[in-house]
Amino acid sequence: MRYLLIICIFMAIGKSCMAAEPYAMMSKLAIHSVALLSVHPSLYTQSEWNINLSATYDNPFNPRQIDVWADFFSPNGKRYRVYGFLYQKWIRELDKNDTEILHPDGNTVWRVRFTPDEKGEWTCRFYAKDSTGAVNYPLQSFMVENSKNPGFVRLSKVNHHYFSFDNGKPYFAMGEDMCWGNNRGSFSYDTWLPDLAKAGGNWIRIWMWQWNCGLEWSASKNPDMHNGVYHGLGEYNLGNAWKLDKILRIASENHVYVMLCLGTYSEFTSGGFFNEGMWNTNPYNSANGGPCATPEDFWSNTDAQRLYQQRLRYIMARYASYPCIMGFEFWNEVPPHPQWLNIMSECVKGIGPYKTQGSLDPYHHLLTTTYGNSEVWRLPGIDFTQTHNYGEGNIPDHAPIVHSDAMSFLEYNKPHIMAEFGIDWRSGDQKYDPQGKGINLHNAIWSAALSGDAGSAMIWYWDSYIAPKNLYHVYTPLKKFTDTIPWNKGEWAPAKINNIRSIGGKETFTNMRISGGTGWAKAVTSDFDITPFGVKDGVTLPSYLFSPGKPDVRQTPSFHVDYPHPGQFLIHINSVSTSVKIQISLDGKPVKVIDLNAQPTLNSSVKPDYISTSQNKQYHNWVAVFDKSYGIDVPAGKHVITLNCLEGDWVQIDYYEFTGYRSSRYPDVHIYGMSNGEQAAVWVQNSNYNWMNVADNKPIAPITNLQFTISGLPNGVYDVQQWETQTGDITKQVQIRCDKRQLLISVPNLEWNTAYRIEKK
Repeated sequence: MRYLLIICIFMAIGKSCMAAEPYAMMSKLAIHSVALLSVHPSLYTQSEWNINLSATYDNPFNPRQIDVWADFFSPNGKRYRVYGFLYQKWIRELDKNDTEILHPDGNTVWRVRFTPDEKGEWTCRFYAKDSTGAVNYPLQSFMVENSKNPGFVRLSKVNHHYFSFDNGKPYFAMGEDMCWGNNRGSFSYDTWLPDLAKAGGNWIRIWMWQWNCGLEWSASKNPDMHNGVYHGLGEYNLGNAWKLDKILRIASENHVYVMLCLGTYSEFTSGGFFNEGMWNTNPYNSANGGPCATPEDFWSNTDAQRLYQQRLRYIMARYASYPCIMGFEFWNEVPPHPQWLNIMSECVKGIGPYKTQGSLDPYHHLLTTTYGNSEVWRLPGIDFTQTHNYGEGNIPDHAPIVHSDAMSFLEYNKPHIMAEFGIDWRSGDQKYDPQGKGINLHNAIWSAALSGDAGSAMIWYWDSYIAPKNLYHVYTPLKKFTDTIPWNKGEWAPAKINNIRSIGGKETFTNMRISGGTGWAKAVTSDFDITPFGVKDGVTLPSYLFSPGKPDVRQTPSFHVDYPHPGQFLIHINSVSTSVKIQISLDGKPVKVIDLNAQPTLNSSVKPDYISTSQNKQYHNWVAVFDKSYGIDVPAGKHVITLNCLEGDWVQIDYYEFTGYRSSRYPDVHIYGMSNGEQAAVWVQNSNYNWMNVADNKPIAPITNLQFTISGLPNGVYDVQQWETQTGDITKQVQIRCDKRQLLISVPNLEWNTAYRIEKK
């Protein structure tokens, strides 16, 4: 996540005004009446009941004090248990500053929501329990009509790397982050969601946190906070709860599905680059009356786990009945805690030790989290994997990074999504694309779709870049293209693309630049084969080198090269923390040591090697910008070049350069594709057509006479459609014969990118 304009964070969501809510009740337990609010209950459509209830309790959110639930019985005899929740209606308006304000409308009431998955006659019975005993209400019945709703989003039963609906139709996620509204609050979604939907978007991500739709936080002393009134640990903000209902209903009306994120890392940190740390006000903090002396205690403290499970129960009772929720994400950018995630996923799903409790979510939504490791991604309760990736204005194109990321997650046999990306984690893409050309967005989403991800990569800067620049149209051509692909037919896997060549003309050699793109993490390997047209298998090179002081992320990368002529190996260094000593070895022998220091020089007569240096107040270290290349000479032939950060802290590398390495016979092109054995979909990109080259007004030569083969398809005749990726139109359709399981594709002139749909006749 990125916190833009954090100094205005209190303006970012809108105001919620409310009086103190009289939650406590002391009355004889009774269910006086039950009223179905939905006029025509229908298949896969949420229905709602009001429950006129009296009971004795202090905290209506604590099921040990007051428990409300209903059992629903389908026409085929299946039983679903659904929990009730406390509800209050609100009225929203915009004040003179165009800021959202919420006003409570009426008293609190108990409600139950249910979404049926069968048509016909259903029956239901409602229950309530407090400290004095338990009661139930006479059996009710209602009819469920048919509908066109496809149902909930599931894991595909045919292809484990993709999603589908209950009705079997594929769901290919296409969208962006939309984690909170600006000062207009929920009113922002009145325009954002229709604009996204009209362009073909069908997916967003929303956060539940202190500044937006959060339920639980330390009690507020100010009844006029911008984000409603919090009541402390174990009690929930009904204003924010209603706001989320409103946003989900807007999403549902526009057929946009939501990944609902339940919390973020800043709840456990202090300070931060954006001053986003919130541990000092976290209700779980013992300083605020909570059970945890330190943030780390949250993951193991049994009281904290019980209270969090109570919140999960309320969230599932209130929101799980929305089919437009495609899944729940436990945490944004919180380091992996496998044991905690296993406990909570089992609690939601009602498995393991929670089997007797039953599922909190009778609809079995997909579960995930942002950061994981092998242990997390292999948990049976985590249904799909995801990552985030940002540059610092130094990544010219996210296409190869998204592709490499997708390849690295295939092993888990689960759907994968890049759920956040951006050119710079500190500044919005509008800084680098003021004209709103959307080149990096275009390249990233096409790369994701044709590299095996279950949806488009999700750009982060929805409110500062996508909406103001009206870039929703970038999604439309890809939506048209992916709608033609039968993701639910056969096991789609990366296509075998070989023999990439540019035919004809005199062979020339140019420098090969390969950007680092792994971010603050280990690359998937430390051995990289540098072929005449890039890194073998599209693996992403590391963007950081770490000293022995960071063993969890440290690597010593080696590059296997074959220089056609004598040349150079260069690393272009962006920035250095504190100091580093980098050793470059050739064929196992140290050749050069680069000693770089970020500390301010004490001798004013000595000119430092860096351009500028500044102190990072969060970590109390000096970080210097060098923007300079360092390297060694390399003889012609095969060699192994190794980098080792011997001491210091870390160094950030913009790109690696191999001079005179790329032959004109092997053009600088990205070709990514998927195949189910008889069909294929392929995206072809001129790699030099990226946002950085366009912004710098660099001439970008088209690639001519490009050829490549798709291997492994059955012999026969294929219909090959060529698509214009900026319009979503089919520009050419030919028939090509596949011989010896090799289908040859020719691209006469490639200025930017094109796509192909290939199907056997």
